[in-house]
Amino acid sequence: MFVESGPSFINPSRVSPVCLSAEVSTGATATKRLKVDNKVAICVTPIFSSESILIEPKKIGTNVDRTRKWLSGIMHNQEWERFESTMCLVFGELVLYAQLSSKHALAFQTMMSAASSSSSVSVGECNTQFANAPSDMFSPVKATKAPAKNNDSLMHLSVPVYDARKIVVNFEADLDRLDKVLPLFKGEVPFGSFVVVGYTVSSYKAALSSGGEKMPNLGCNILWAIVCGTPILRTKLRT
Repeated sequence: MFVESGPSFINPSRVSPVCLSAEVSTGATATKRLKVDNKVAICVTPIFSSESILIEPKKIGTNVDRTRKWLSGIMHNQEWERFESTMCLVFGELVLYAQLSSKHALAFQTMMSAASSSSSVSVGECNTQFANAPSDMFSPVKATKAPAKNNDSLMHLSVPVYDARKIVVNFEADLDRLDKVLPLFKGEVPFGSFVVVGYTVSSYKAALSSGGEKMPNLGCNILWAIVCGTPILRTKLRT
C-alpha cells in the first residue's frame, strides 16, 4: 500500500499527520496550503470515477464566463474516513466544506476562470444529502465562493491523464516521471474507472451564500490522473 515517496508525494489517507503542516499564505484571502517536510504536498489517492470534465472546461452555474475542469470520484470508505480526519486535523478545523456530490464523490478541480481578480464567484451547487456517508466531518457545499483570478493560462491548462491499464506503475519511483513511463489516455475518463489522482490541497475561508458567514473550505487542485482500469462494457445478446 503506497504511503509516500520522494520529497513530496503522499497518500493522505495513509501518511502520518505528524509529517504534515499547513502553511498560511497572505493576501486578499488567507489560504492554507498542505505541506510535507516544508514542501507542497502532492497527494495521491485512488478513486472510483463518477464524472470527468477534463477535455474541455465546463461552465459553472448560469454564468458562461465561469468555467473549470474537474474529475470527481469516490474513495474507499476507510480511505475516506482517514482522509477527512487528517485534513481536519492538519488544517485545525472541526468541519471543512468541500465540493461533494451525491454518494460522497469528491471533486478534484482546476482553477475557475474569471473576468475580474476582485470578484467572488459561485462554483455551483452540490447535493445536500449523501447516500451512506461514512461521517459528517466534511459538509456539502451549496454555493462555495472562491477568489477569482484572471489567469486563463492557469485556468485552462491541460490536465494530463495517463493510461496504466497495461503497464505496472511503480509508485515508489515513477510518480515524478509519469510522462516518460506512461502513454496518455484518450478521451474523458469513463464512469466507474479505477483512477489514481494527483493533486494539491488548500483550505480557505469563503461564504456559502451572499452575505453569509465565511466558513472553512477545502480545495483539491488536480494535477494529473492515472487510469488503472476501465469498466467492461457488456452487450445484451439477442436470443
